[in-house]
Amino acid sequence: MGLPGQSFQLDSYYRGENLPSVAMFTYYIKDDIQSIQEQRREREKKQQKEGLNAIYPSYEVLKAERAEKAPQIVFTVTNAQGNVVRKIMTAPKKGIHRMYWDMRYADTDPINLKTSAFITLGQTVVKLFEWLPEPIM
Repeated sequence: MGLPGQSFQLDSYYRGENLPSVAMFTYYIKDDIQSIQEQRREREKKQQKEGLNAIYPSYEVLKAERAEKAPQIVFTVTNAQGNVVRKIMTAPKKGIHRMYWDMRYADTDPINLKTSAFITLGQTVVKLFEWLPEPIM
């Protein structure tokens, strides 16, 4: 039609940018993951409701609470030969989540500002692992 910005009538129905080349993974976490300190406090509240005296935690328990590392979810991407292509970590939270992977190999040089190469198309497997600290009872 020769109008500025749009040259065809069907352009007026939808106009947008192309999506980037990414793989999208949707996952669900049923429950919140509690830290050792949160687990201890929950036990203490339960004891108080039952009318029992709460026992003060030992030095080792308090030290373990302070030294506890945050839990992680690890997505491991492997190629058809079983070689690990990329590991992507994220913090676990209750609910439905989406994780995006740019379909690239892991960076081998952290100083190099060039982007890493795309993986070749083929069978790719993604496994979900959950790393949780050991609870202290």
